[in-house]
Amino acid sequence: MTNTLEIHAAPPSFRTMRWIGAAFLALGVICIFNVATTDLDALWKTPLGVILAVPVLIGVMLGWVGLTETHMRRRLALLTPEGAQVGVHGMIPWSHIVRVERRGSGTYETLTLFPSGKRELRRPIPVGRAETSPDMIVGEVLALIENAGLTVTHAPKEQTIGQRDVWEVSGAPEPAPAKPGHVPA
Repeated sequence: MTNTLEIHAAPPSFRTMRWIGAAFLALGVICIFNVATTDLDALWKTPLGVILAVPVLIGVMLGWVGLTETHMRRRLALLTPEGAQVGVHGMIPWSHIVRVERRGSGTYETLTLFPSGKRELRRPIPVGRAETSPDMIVGEVLALIENAGLTVTHAPKEQTIGQRDVWEVSGAPEPAPAKPGHVPA
């Protein structure tokens, strides 16, 4: 197990990108050729030429990205011994997590971290779109929670809904008692 784990989105299909780029390029060239054979001045004197250049430019761009196989690595989550930072949300400590759910399948598979606070947002990690396998990510998350001194138990089948895997997290310290006269939100 590593100390930190960065979960990145898997790259797109470059073969599909090349085919779509070729289709746009062909469509643009056919349209320009059709207009050029009927009215050559319309390409230069009307906005039609600019409009017909758009599919050609999209085709060249997609074809280039598909051929060079360049893409941006998008970080989906950062898992550290202190907590999890998912998407654009702030770091949530492992002690605030009370439940972990794995649901969906294929590219729609997610691992959702449920915090203890009622007003805190749950944090879904789209593990089906990750470069690493979803099973490995789930194992790392559960190991990091256990290394934080918390207990992770697999929920009984009666509590699971459908094909979801649910883990309950316990052992978190109780929040400090409210000060006298303080009204909780």
